[in-house]
Amino acid sequence: MEHGSCFPDHAGRKSERGCSDLRKPQKLGGQFSVKVHGVKCRVYESVCSLVHSWKEETQGMEELKMHFITSDRGYREGEVFVYEQKFTVKDVKKAVFTATALGVYEAEINGVKIGKQMFAPGYSYYPRRVLYQTYEVSALLREGANTLRVYLGQGWYCGRFLCENKTQIYGEKPAVSWILKIEDAAGVRDIVSGEQTDELESPYGYAGEYDGEIYFADGRSAVIGHPVSIKTNWICVGADADGSRVTGRDGGKRGKADRKCDYS
Repeated sequence: MEHGSCFPDHAGRKSERGCSDLRKPQKLGGQFSVKVHGVKCRVYESVCSLVHSWKEETQGMEELKMHFITSDRGYREGEVFVYEQKFTVKDVKKAVFTATALGVYEAEINGVKIGKQMFAPGYSYYPRRVLYQTYEVSALLREGANTLRVYLGQGWYCGRFLCENKTQIYGEKPAVSWILKIEDAAGVRDIVSGEQTDELESPYGYAGEYDGEIYFADGRSAVIGHPVSIKTNWICVGADADGSRVTGRDGGKRGKADRKCDYS
């Protein structure tokens, strides 16, 4: 999985960096050149395929934007929220997990971590850009009952950060959004954050950028409540076609991009 490339290159050749706003392509010696915000990106696929992929990714990011959840508890520096969903499958053909967070997240299916990235989705200047990841997770599913668990930390978004030990720099509390798209014997369906989601007692007493973590390995996982949904109208969603980021700046209005992000 690669961050920040202009378009996916299924032929294995790396495409140059760029972001959003697809322009009219021009054929150049067997390749295609697409101008993106004035940056010329070389690609090696048909234009129709690229446009189709672009529309799918943009639509997916608009959907992620709708499913951010957080805890209804107040802020405590270093706290980690834990969410869990249970679901069943039969004869799985394909399963794709896409997630992002205002903060940092780690997800697992049936106790197995999804992907290898640490501190996902990664640091960004949140009023302008939020990264996301997409994984093929069919191999992690099993016939019958399955469990998806997501850990949400504060990270750079609202955890302790900078030499001044500031907290809540970009927002008051962390939030996470995910979509698990499954194709099985029952058809195609989406399992999204917030739908039949439990909040569990966290095994983390503390987790922070500078002081590490305190972890209780006693198996605590009691249900303590349910997350609440939030709106993120401070960010205008767009997407790189490789599925690696959501971009925007407060609905595109100048002057608001540098303010502290909030929920409304």
